[in-house]
Amino acid sequence: MVNLGLMLQTGEGIAKDIPAARAIFRKAANEGDAFAGEKLAEMSAGDGFETAMLPKASRIK
Repeated sequence: MVNLGLMLQTGEGIAKDIPAARAIFRKAANEGDAFAGEKLAEMSAGDGFETAMLPKASRIK
């Protein structure tokens, strides 16, 4: 999962897709991958987009 996240983040061998990379890193981090957690934190630090990345159902209350 982390390798796919890195490919999506950099656009290596696949179209660059930052939101998808975040989602993959989040899934891997939730399954206990420490590196994925670090990448997710690195991508989320100071960009203000974390809330926008939540699924629609969790944003609508």
